[in-house]
Amino acid sequence: MYPHSVRDHVRGRLTFVLSASCGARDSMSGARWLAFARAASLRAAHLPSPSPSSCAHRSPTDQAGVGLIEVLVAVLILSIGFLGMAKLQSQALASANSAAAHQMGTVASYSMADAMRIDAEGVARGDYAGVSITVPDDPEDCASSGVGKGGPLAVRHQQDWCGQLALLAGPGTVGEIERLSGDQYRLVITFAEHAMADVDSRRLSTRVRL
Repeated sequence: MYPHSVRDHVRGRLTFVLSASCGARDSMSGARWLAFARAASLRAAHLPSPSPSSCAHRSPTDQAGVGLIEVLVAVLILSIGFLGMAKLQSQALASANSAAAHQMGTVASYSMADAMRIDAEGVARGDYAGVSITVPDDPEDCASSGVGKGGPLAVRHQQDWCGQLALLAGPGTVGEIERLSGDQYRLVITFAEHAMADVDSRRLSTRVRL
């Protein structure tokens, strides 16, 4: 079967030849009519042919617009993008929380260093060297007699530091004081696991000089 456009083109040429022949046949006959018909057929043969695009066959069921597959692909791409944005946002929030906790931990360490400067006699006795404090499950237990070592003022300062660590990162946070040499000390805070998911950022070390 020829495409519709080709058949229409051929039919148009034949119609043109026949109409021209029939119209001329009424006014002429014989050799003149044959010459006219031949000229008309030659003229019809020189008519422009249909373009290839006009011969394209379109099925009646063809539909224009966006199909279901295109919509599903677009939804999939958008979903992947939204998931990536959510992950980046969670990582940025975790980094911000870690930075804030480290800043507060540094403040708590310098606060303890100031308390040690006040208790010069306790420092000289070694009341702060080798101290290790773990925040109990109940932060109010930081004021119990089992927290801290040394003289009364040193114990009071260490209990206050325990309370600061409890407010900073909650139960399980560990504070340690290490004497390096002379009047130089290292204060180390190890955050509780529930407060810091990243293991590398759970340990904060501050070096001070009294």
